Amino acid sequence: MTDDILVDMVSLTSGVNYSASAARSRQLFTACDHSEFKTEMPGETSNVLHGGEILWVPAGGPAKITGAPAEGLQRS
Repeated sequence: MTDDILVDMVSLTSGVNYSASAARSRQLFTACDHSEFKTEMPGETSNVLHGGEILWVPAGGPAKITGAPAEGLQRS
């Protein structure tokens, strides 16, 4: 038996939020070139996802992704 794969594309403009619900399987988010997103997950520090970077959201874990980084966050 193989696992199912669901591919979805989401486009966010500045200040628009996307909430990843508590999915049964892990979720992989990939930032396209020339994009930046603020990411927030419970129990973790807010971070900025830059073009070409990825974020794994664990199964059952919610995440909030915003279409522009908040002021004061620095690229790591």
